Amino acid sequence: MRRRKCLPPASPLILLLTLVLLSPPAHACTAFIVKKAGVVLAGNNEDNQAANLRVWFIPGDASRHGMAYFGTFDPSGKTEEREGGMNDQGLFIDGFSVPRFVPPRADGIHVGDLPFDFVDKALAECASVGEVEALARKHRIRLYSAMWMFGDRNGDSIIIEGEPIVRGDGRFQVCTNFRQSAPEDCGAACRRYRTAVGMLSRLGTPTVGACRDILRAVSGRNTQYSYVLDLNARRIHYFHFQDFSRELVFDLDAELAKGRHSLDTVPLFPPKLAARMSASRQAFYFVSLALWFLLFSLLFWGARTLLRRLKKNVTGRVPDRRAPPCAGLVLGALSLLQAAYLLVLLLAPQRIPIQGGSPGSPWIAGALRLSPWMLALLTAALLVVCWQAWRRRSWTLAGRIHCTVLALSSLAVMALLVSWGVI
Repeated sequence: MRRRKCLPPASPLILLLTLVLLSPPAHACTAFIVKKAGVVLAGNNEDNQAANLRVWFIPGDASRHGMAYFGTFDPSGKTEEREGGMNDQGLFIDGFSVPRFVPPRADGIHVGDLPFDFVDKALAECASVGEVEALARKHRIRLYSAMWMFGDRNGDSIIIEGEPIVRGDGRFQVCTNFRQSAPEDCGAACRRYRTAVGMLSRLGTPTVGACRDILRAVSGRNTQYSYVLDLNARRIHYFHFQDFSRELVFDLDAELAKGRHSLDTVPLFPPKLAARMSASRQAFYFVSLALWFLLFSLLFWGARTLLRRLKKNVTGRVPDRRAPPCAGLVLGALSLLQAAYLLVLLLAPQRIPIQGGSPGSPWIAGALRLSPWMLALLTAALLVVCWQAWRRRSWTLAGRIHCTVLALSSLAVMALLVSWGVI
């Protein structure tokens, strides 16, 4: 009779989870502007892998408008990336990545050839979308792999894709990561675009809460920060890493009156394990692979135990394993506990308490807080088992190597939990 090879029932789920986790992160930003009943609001989700977020406030003078920029920075202080902003006239901007496209015609000026920073010049000198459009058409800008969305306090908006400029209809406009002058590229397939357009179409009088709900609906696992802008009141509602229950509110005029300054926003929110994991993708991938290694190890040990029992029934004896004392107990306990913990870590990191974070449900938080210390203790015991196995030449060579890989993998997982503030 042919022997059937079976996988655990959870294997398809774990395979799908791992494929999703290991998929390349998308820089899938979403912005919109909406006007109704005299209220004009704009919203934006910024999706990337940056963990260090900053808001810059730059006062104006006789020749420049004051403005706020949103973006990220390198902790070493070498680089800053300003991704969007708003000036004191109620004009806002955000940039978007799109698939690279070089138009066949060579006329126009590529943005890299301009003698000035277009975005900075637009915010510094323009008060309306009409002025921004005139500036863009004057220089006939070409953008190969990016585009800009501008909106103003009157509800006017445009998306500058390069020389093509797409105007809003005065009610609302949505921008994601495809060129609306060529929607056949991927516009119909953009879930975020369809969701935002549908919700804005049904929206009554715009409110910050309603715009926040739209941003929540189109956010993803890489949404690092979001904001809603009241373009007439020049007020900023700022959210961190898909947590729309907490916000920072900035009055632009009041902040500009303080002089030029910047705020690092992440320390102003409760720490989030998922944000730390997202910022270290290589470590995140390692945890996913470590989970697969543990699951296959458990499957292998289960199959080996079954074969030994079958052999005992046939021959009446069990082969000598020459295993160190309690080796099987340590290996099994560590593998089961670590696999369960990593599943929670990957599927629901918000449930795992971290240093400085809120505990959540007391008994669940207590168990999850204790688990890493138990893992550390079992990892130390496994290192002793491995040392004895090599010294006494227990098991086969493949078994000793397997045990050693499991011990080293567990040590690496412990190091990651320490770096993420879990321990």
